[in-house]
Amino acid sequence: MSDEFDKDPAFVAAFERTIKGMMAGKLSLLEARKRMREKLRAIGYAPFLDQLNAEGEDGEFNWLNTLLETNLSMRQCRAHWLRQQKSLESFPAQQMVRQRIIKHPRDWSSRWSEALARTTKDGATDSKKKAALVNHPIWKALCLFGNPYPPFEYDDDMGIEPLDWDETEALGLLPGPSASLIHRAMMNPRTE
Repeated sequence: MSDEFDKDPAFVAAFERTIKGMMAGKLSLLEARKRMREKLRAIGYAPFLDQLNAEGEDGEFNWLNTLLETNLSMRQCRAHWLRQQKSLESFPAQQMVRQRIIKHPRDWSSRWSEALARTTKDGATDSKKKAALVNHPIWKALCLFGNPYPPFEYDDDMGIEPLDWDETEALGLLPGPSASLIHRAMMNPRTE
């Protein structure tokens, strides 16, 4: 059995249709999971699903939920990020916040510090506040998927809250007259 089912064109096409159906409100998570389970069995991945079930805690259920929820969230957050690009003058920064409790929370303070060390301190706070300009490279550095928006990880417990101009200025994130070109460029809208 191959574990490359995510490269199978039939699976990818079915997955795309399923996510689009969820985004349009035409499919619930339960219906989407059922559809994907049927598609996996139809393309010959029943042993994979059986192996997940044998692992306990309904591995198939958890795996499909994580896959569907992460992809749905990623698309919704991307749409939000694109809208955010149009309001940078009002809300130029954002703060990473815990949005839900998970069984095994990650150490986001350490991750923030590591990502900040790999990017730039201009336009970002330390790991205590976890705030940065919307277009700061730290967001991509934090994200397992390389996106400048959540989810940052599978089964993510973190999200973002926008910070208005006054909050951003109070945190010292805005580029001043002697700011680097990189720092000033973070204030420009992006469409990537």
